[in-house]
Amino acid sequence: MAQENDSHRRKRAQKISEFIETLRNEFSGVDLSPLSVASQKCFNPHPSLGDDYWKEEVLKLNLGTIKNLRNVRPKNVTASSISVEFSYKAWGKCQDTSNSIDPLTHVELSVNILGRNEENKNLICAWHFDRHISENDDNEPLEPHPLYHFQFGGRSIHNLDDNEDYDFGSSLFMESPRLFHPPLNLILSINFLIAQFYSDKWKNLKLESDYRRIVKREQNEYWAPFFSKLSSFLDKPKSHKEAEKLMPILIR
Repeated sequence: MAQENDSHRRKRAQKISEFIETLRNEFSGVDLSPLSVASQKCFNPHPSLGDDYWKEEVLKLNLGTIKNLRNVRPKNVTASSISVEFSYKAWGKCQDTSNSIDPLTHVELSVNILGRNEENKNLICAWHFDRHISENDDNEPLEPHPLYHFQFGGRSIHNLDDNEDYDFGSSLFMESPRLFHPPLNLILSINFLIAQFYSDKWKNLKLESDYRRIVKREQNEYWAPFFSKLSSFLDKPKSHKEAEKLMPILIR
């Protein structure tokens, strides 16, 4: 079993290493070393998790200035200052997940869109993606928590409350809604961010056969079972109750 687990982690590390190479041309000015570190860490099990688990972690990576900006507010933001910074942490069992609707044990993707205005004051917009940890029925929240979901704000916004110099202006932040999304491993997370914020680069990357091959492989493994379960629920709701865990707003 130990050899199988090592093989599983080596494969994950190799996937990340291959993916890094596909990014180098489009992100030539970006320090991609945090991804290389993430790949190296895949080879070793995390001490607190044990040998049965793999782990992917990027402590912090800034993908660089966003160039194709539209409808940004406030109007006095300095366009050349806006960039995307993210951190990622996930782990799961060393096993085949190609038929699993819930392939991750834990996942956190924190995305900060950073900028400055003309007065050189820092601006921030934040999103957070994670896997909901179910509690007992008495403590489950009233609002729906999709198993994997995005929500606006997250910890980066919570911490601003301790900053007396930060001006929230007319903004209002709430925990809801939590937006359902299929699971994201590290490769799928980066593809998501590039597509959303660096569409010019994403357009070029989609023309690269290696980039397409790697992302499609991850989509097939992580998303095919997920969407298949949702589709099956719509055909036979009573036979596929597990889909409600993925998307709690579904009604039988």
